[in-house]
Amino acid sequence: MAPRGRRGAGKPVIELVPPALEASLVRGLLEQLPMELRDELDELIELEEANPLARYWLDTATPDRLGHSPGALRFHTDPSPNRASISPNKVGKTFGPGAAEIWSFLLGCHPYRRDVPVPCDVVLVCQDFTNAWPKDVSRRLRELEPPGVLVDTIYDRQKGYLWNGQPGIHVATGSVLIVQTEQQDKRAHAGLSGHVVVVNEPPE
Repeated sequence: MAPRGRRGAGKPVIELVPPALEASLVRGLLEQLPMELRDELDELIELEEANPLARYWLDTATPDRLGHSPGALRFHTDPSPNRASISPNKVGKTFGPGAAEIWSFLLGCHPYRRDVPVPCDVVLVCQDFTNAWPKDVSRRLRELEPPGVLVDTIYDRQKGYLWNGQPGIHVATGSVLIVQTEQQDKRAHAGLSGHVVVVNEPPE
């Protein structure tokens, strides 16, 4: 239901347009557009519906609709160079602040952070390659994967995303996701750098 403004006694008054009237007004406006433009809008809607990452950014989450939560949006819009999403388990940290951010940086389409170049290297640190990567992080990434972006990368339900046989992702922009784990020897992290570093769980 969309608000509309009215002034009375010198102060703005907000009234709500009933959904049926709002839908009727939208249909009326669309019918006035040239047919070619209406066809282009239909194509854009179809593309959005086929792209879960686009739906995540454009919509607010509901029980039956993919989208971002208010808490996730506060995280996404925070301009700080170092950010943390702290909340109980199973509330969507890996999905929004994790997977949505990773895809958006890899593809150069983050709507609120334009300070990362494309192509870029995103480094992800998760707990392990046997559970956290395939069963948690990769599954959340898979839920938001835009169509046609993978290069030399496959998704395996048991092993997660594999780039040339190793955990990771390579996309059409040239960006790569480099996956490291807490269980690796510290020397495996030596000299590793990235434009973005994502830590899925705080190290013990």
